[in-house]
Amino acid sequence: MAILNLNSDSFFPGSRTTQMDQILSKIEHWINSGMAILDLGPMSSRPGAEILTEEEEREIVARFLPTIRSHFPHLMISLDSYRPKVVEYAIAEGVDMINDISCLQYGETVPKLCAQNGIAYVLMHMRGNSQNMGSSENTSYTNVVTEVIKELSIKLKSLYQYSLISIFVDPGFGFSKTVQQNFELLEKLEYFSLLGHPVLVGLSRKSMIYKSLEISVENCLPGTIAAQTIALTKGAKILRVHDVEEARQLIGIWQKIHVSTD
Repeated sequence: MAILNLNSDSFFPGSRTTQMDQILSKIEHWINSGMAILDLGPMSSRPGAEILTEEEEREIVARFLPTIRSHFPHLMISLDSYRPKVVEYAIAEGVDMINDISCLQYGETVPKLCAQNGIAYVLMHMRGNSQNMGSSENTSYTNVVTEVIKELSIKLKSLYQYSLISIFVDPGFGFSKTVQQNFELLEKLEYFSLLGHPVLVGLSRKSMIYKSLEISVENCLPGTIAAQTIALTKGAKILRVHDVEEARQLIGIWQKIHVSTD
């Protein structure tokens, strides 16, 4: 899953693109490099990011999604949003998946829309929002692994009434977790398979990597690849990435060992 941020506020400058010709060229290159899913991000979710109004977010999606869909009619497109009006519009314009980082904190309208329209749904763990997710209250866990799994399990139970065609779970690396807690989740990632749904991970160029290595976000690709390799080994089924070619090579080598021996 390749990250395409349609805003100028996301934490990694390399993922920001707002010129349509550049966007189409980048998507074409990613498809040729092995991208399976394109994840569009109209609003930044980095710590401290400005929270747009629902109408502002919808306007951003309307500016780009119809053209992207018309140019790439067979591409699987995901939208990173938890706003009902934004999601409803995006579904009408042909998205295939909703990547919901809110963990149902704003109700269940979005998964209901996904169920009604046969759209895949990603449930990500988070406490709070971009403004306060790093607070001591939202990062307080007795055992981060068991508590994140429990909180996701409770949310999943409420989703089953809607008969969604496909649900993915995301531990939410970097969202309401400290650097150390992120590594604890990565170490025990295999336990998230107990939830009974494919696991999606977003580790790409996260602060847990570049802060731990004391380097810049621009220079942490090797660390990202290392973390993604661990995630695959521990059962992750989808990697959400900034660097498509490098991730595709990683997956290719990993499959040479694991696909042949499974």
